[in-house]
Amino acid sequence: MKDFLNENIFFLLMEWHFFDVPKKILAAWKNFLKFTFEFFSISLLLKTFFYHWRRYRFFYQKKFNPWDYFQTFVFNVFSRLIGVVLRFFVLLLGFVLEIFVLIFGLILFLSWIFLPLFLIIMVVYGFKIIL
Repeated sequence: MKDFLNENIFFLLMEWHFFDVPKKILAAWKNFLKFTFEFFSISLLLKTFFYHWRRYRFFYQKKFNPWDYFQTFVFNVFSRLIGVVLRFFVLLLGFVLEIFVLIFGLILFLSWIFLPLFLIIMVVYGFKIIL
């Protein structure tokens, strides 16, 4: 004997709308969040936040010369500052886009869940306008 719930098209629609598709939406949303995180290399940029920019640095001479030491120090400090500034802006852009994906995904998910209610409200409102 066949199960009644599997035969009824209404229950199949409800199962599809409220269980099957939301799982797929959440999986896609998670993939977009992972992609944004990996695209901007957020974890790597946080680990290397104070590193030299593109590994440009001078090494100190073995022979002591105050002027050479000063030049090397200044160049290395500026190389780190450039690295910090550029990584900061890339991280900022990455976090902003991550928040955008988070908000957009939440809006999409909630819109899908409340779509039947919205449809019912619009049908009732349409009949009010007609009558």
